[in-house]
Amino acid sequence: MVSDFWTDKEYRYVLDRVRHFLWLYVHEGASIKELHNVVQNLTWLDKRDIDYLAIVHFLLSDEVKEFVKALSRIFRKISHSTQREVFVNRGFIRGRVDWNLTLKKRYSQGYDPTIFVCKPPGRTYNLPENQLLKFILIEMKKLIEETTALSKFEEKNIRLEELKTKDGKGRWTDRISWLKFHVNNALKHVYLRGVDIPNQVNARMIRRAITARNKDYEKVADSHSLHHKIIQRMDRNTLIELIEKRILEPLKKDTLFELYVLFEVMNSLGNPEEVNLIKPGAKVIGKYRNGEETVHIYFQRVRGLFEKSRYKKIFDDYELDVSSRRPDITLYFEKEDKFLIIEVKRTVDRNYIVDSVYKVLGYVADFIEHFGKEQKPKSVLVVWNIKRLRETEQEVCILSHNEVSKFIKEMINK
Repeated sequence: MVSDFWTDKEYRYVLDRVRHFLWLYVHEGASIKELHNVVQNLTWLDKRDIDYLAIVHFLLSDEVKEFVKALSRIFRKISHSTQREVFVNRGFIRGRVDWNLTLKKRYSQGYDPTIFVCKPPGRTYNLPENQLLKFILIEMKKLIEETTALSKFEEKNIRLEELKTKDGKGRWTDRISWLKFHVNNALKHVYLRGVDIPNQVNARMIRRAITARNKDYEKVADSHSLHHKIIQRMDRNTLIELIEKRILEPLKKDTLFELYVLFEVMNSLGNPEEVNLIKPGAKVIGKYRNGEETVHIYFQRVRGLFEKSRYKKIFDDYELDVSSRRPDITLYFEKEDKFLIIEVKRTVDRNYIVDSVYKVLGYVADFIEHFGKEQKPKSVLVVWNIKRLRETEQEVCILSHNEVSKFIKEMINK
């Protein structure tokens, strides 16, 4: 296990360097962090990724959190109205007897003295504010269940303050699990069974929620307002405001350092032609044009790299899964049809660096057919800090964290 050697200053430096791109990171191993964040350019993303980003940030918003926290109070003092329904009873009385209707009914039934027409008091919950409540709960349920990466999260019946780790960070996926539990339970509540589900929300529902005696209904209206803006209308300004307030920071500092190197590489390549969210199942993270060359960036996923693995058959013979043993970052140069592998290790320990070099040499040997014949280096190991004694061209190059940008710029300008 690598010891944590970062000082607070170094940690803040890394976080400051990545914050311009960290909004792209929507991965399970992340915590919710309140941080002034700069969204570089939302137009880089395609509609599918923007929709995913909107769903995640809507569900993690303060409006949704406060709404779900208020659900128990809403049901405790749920809005209702009293109405009197007419019941014809034989042999017993329930509620107030309407003697006028009773005598008429007895007369029409051959003057049966056991007949009583009663009007017991009853409550109805099918009111505009409750229709809005049911609507937004159903919409939240759909967003969680119909979003592939979110639907697999299990429900968690736990207090919100208990979702934090020992260092005070909250895993965002746990927040989704917490939401899923409370939303599903709210929809099973007996008070909502007879409440109609509106096809669309109207002004009367919103007005009734805002002016309801129970002030917690205002949180229903707030959640609907945000849902309308970023899910229904896809208001990008509102989405950017949400992202600006909150990013998903990796829980592990090792992962944060991997992203630091990734974003240093992306920043060094200039303006992208294509950028995708860093999320489970993501393919290419970025595509960049440099003259006649097109550079593709992959993060812990590589298209076609393992197809020409020299050692693949060894693992297949023993049914060994090597899917997790992939390089951290890979650059694919389309025109030259070659790869550059970048392995990232947050360490200054020289023994650990030696072990990491041997791992990288293993990549070079395994994927030798993917590199140019005279290509040097074929692979790069990035550590936090290391001193170089001399400049030579080798198959593997070791860089300190502050040398990545210069290396990438020099490489693409050769």
